[in-house]
Amino acid sequence: VQERVEEIVELPEVQTSADVATVASGVIVVSSAATLASSFNLLNFLRLFATSPILFFNRRKRKAWGIVYNAGTKQPVDLATVRLYQLPENRLVQTRVTDSQGRYVFLASAGQYRIVVQKPGFTFPSNLLAKKREDGERLDLYHGEEILVSENASIAANIPIDPADVSSVTTKRLTRKARLRRFQNIIALIGILLAIAAFIVSPNIVSGTVALAQILVYLLVRRLAKSKKAKNWGIVYDKGSRKPLANAVIRIFEPTYNKLLDTAVTDSKGRYSILVGPNTYYATYEKKGYKGEEVNPIDVAKESEGAEISYDVSLERE
Repeated sequence: VQERVEEIVELPEVQTSADVATVASGVIVVSSAATLASSFNLLNFLRLFATSPILFFNRRKRKAWGIVYNAGTKQPVDLATVRLYQLPENRLVQTRVTDSQGRYVFLASAGQYRIVVQKPGFTFPSNLLAKKREDGERLDLYHGEEILVSENASIAANIPIDPADVSSVTTKRLTRKARLRRFQNIIALIGILLAIAAFIVSPNIVSGTVALAQILVYLLVRRLAKSKKAKNWGIVYDKGSRKPLANAVIRIFEPTYNKLLDTAVTDSKGRYSILVGPNTYYATYEKKGYKGEEVNPIDVAKESEGAEISYDVSLERE
């Protein structure tokens, strides 16, 4: 078998195919890297990677972290840029990027400061929690006011930021985006398989580098784009046939201001899950050709660490 495989590998047609596969996977690597380079999240990811060893080294000297979190869902916001400006000259002195738990901290000398937070898809300061000083167990909320430091100390305020208004995004656009992400994932996996196959057939520095780059870029994209893995799934299914419904859209609202907080699209098996913090919500379920459904209220205010919205919901055909 080994001799036969070696004979096949040495065929000119196979060698040519390997060269084509190397070029094709190389194109995928370059296009993926270009897409990432234009992404704000990539820059923040690199900043987090550069600053996290320093923060880890100073971990024992701190008693608390500051948390940047979604004012609606109460979930931490990762890869948000947090900048510290010194007043009155409004001079930028430090920049931090929040980790996967939304944490950051500044070590500042005596003076006057203010903090500015930036994250695509969010607005700062929060309007949902404007003028509020507490939000459940989170105290000392920060809304952009001046911070006075009398001596060398850490600055670690809890900062709520509002999700951008996405109420105008249609169901059709959400389902199209979900399909596009699945297609992109398939293309990326094909690129990895091509690169590995090319390296096996024609092992050299070029094909090996392309294969390694393809794997690294794929892992980086997953880190930046993929949400946290759900522990529990809800199923949206056809009320008559009981079959799961793919590409059904779930929207989560905050009832006090009737503000849309988050959306999800069911996968090919009809599954979905949305992670929220302690609060009260309601959810709507939609799919083209079906009557909409609503789950109201969803009360998880007593859940100190939040909960997953993962109800099984049936939709009736129109």
